[in-house]
Amino acid sequence: MRDDRGQAVLLAAFIIAIAAAVLIGLQLQQARAFALERSRRAGEAAAEAATTAVADAYAAALREAVAKKRVMDIGRVIGSAATNDAARAAAAEASAANGGSAIDDVALRCADGRVEVTILSSGASYRAGFLAGECSRR
Repeated sequence: MRDDRGQAVLLAAFIIAIAAAVLIGLQLQQARAFALERSRRAGEAAAEAATTAVADAYAAALREAVAKKRVMDIGRVIGSAATNDAARAAAAEASAANGGSAIDDVALRCADGRVEVTILSSGASYRAGFLAGECSRR
């Protein structure tokens, strides 16, 4: 009879240990899922912030072109170091504010009637853009 109680205690301890391991595993998985989602949100926010900075430069160049009655050079705006630096700074600030990682790269592209901004952060890329008629094929 005494052996049966000892086996029952051992079985109960074993079941409790398995339950504890399962709970710890679930908590770790949940933490990973939350970290991944936070990183994704931060990357998306960074791409949107960078796009806003590029759109501001685009709008300023467009206003200047209209005021001077000349055609806007979108290549100059997109290729400008100042535009790229502003986009990178905005992306870095938004990523940091949302708990994201550092921005590895910012790429600007003008094609198919859109300005596209792509940022690279921790191996993941995020894109955003806006319509720009100057980027249409002619």
